Amino acid sequence: GAPANGAVIFTRNATASINLVARSWAEKRLGPGDEIVTTIAEHHSNFVPWQQVARRTGCELSVAGLSADLSEVDLPGLLRSITPRTRLVVVSGASNVLGSAMSLAVIWQRVQSVGARLLVDGCQSVPHCLPEMSAVDWLAFSAHKACGPMGVGVLWAGGDVLQEMEPVEFGG
Repeated sequence: GAPANGAVIFTRNATASINLVARSWAEKRLGPGDEIVTTIAEHHSNFVPWQQVARRTGCELSVAGLSADLSEVDLPGLLRSITPRTRLVVVSGASNVLGSAMSLAVIWQRVQSVGARLLVDGCQSVPHCLPEMSAVDWLAFSAHKACGPMGVGVLWAGGDVLQEMEPVEFGG
């Protein structure tokens, strides 16, 4: 279950949820010397925003590769990529490219050990199982993947991370 101090933000779609974190958290907090870690198996909606954050802020984007048999993300390589310079790790809960699920609990432990944040693209995993919500900072997914309406995205933000996000859209 989700911790009581989490929040749900409804957006246009999962891509908008991911971009909200990119614009309201990452672009405001990252800079030269910082690092975002992701994988080569990410959907473009969870890859291109981080390329843009790196371009705009001067932080590095580190991309973990695949296992030797190309069947899954190289988890040991991903974990080695998470260093004290890492501020954000972004991974899919399950890959729409490979069909394999990520070991989110193992990734969370490593993320926590360096004081970074974890965003999970849950579009492919939420229809099958929710991650342990206390082991992610953000979970983004499309409502229609969870039998909800089309055209609605969800960003779940846990703990104090919502207070670290700055508004990026204004008006009424």
